[in-house]
Amino acid sequence: MDQETQASLQEYRQRWAADLNELRQNGLMDEGAFLSFARDRGVSVAGVVTGEPGEYHRRGWLPGDGSNAGDKPLFHPFRFYALDRLVRCEETMAALKRHCPGFQDDDDLCARSATWNEVVDLAVLLEPIYWPLIADKMVFWGGSPPHEIKHVLMPITKK
Repeated sequence: MDQETQASLQEYRQRWAADLNELRQNGLMDEGAFLSFARDRGVSVAGVVTGEPGEYHRRGWLPGDGSNAGDKPLFHPFRFYALDRLVRCEETMAALKRHCPGFQDDDDLCARSATWNEVVDLAVLLEPIYWPLIADKMVFWGGSPPHEIKHVLMPITKK
């Protein structure tokens, strides 16, 4: 197996960041927009402009998918899957601590969040290929003509 095949999904996402910026079908959101997006989908998150996503990002549990001019993280809408899992896990642990005084924190949350984020990374990588079939439309962010976009999309599709 060659090195490229062994690369993790996150490494692919980072390596293809420039192409994904042009091919992405759902725009990235700052923390405030991401909070609203997650809340609209039933995720019980704290914060208005900043909150749990930023805190999880600082802890290394919720990676950003880009950054804005102020170097603040931007999140792909699919990242709410990992956010939802993190919030649920923390709520469960808080309840256990209240009802079971000897309960210890889950030291494995970092590993769990890595798995949840790997699912999101796969979805983000596959989005340019499959979203147009799901949504019956294709969005062009980079301003390149559609025939040029196909040349950028081809290598990603082959992977």
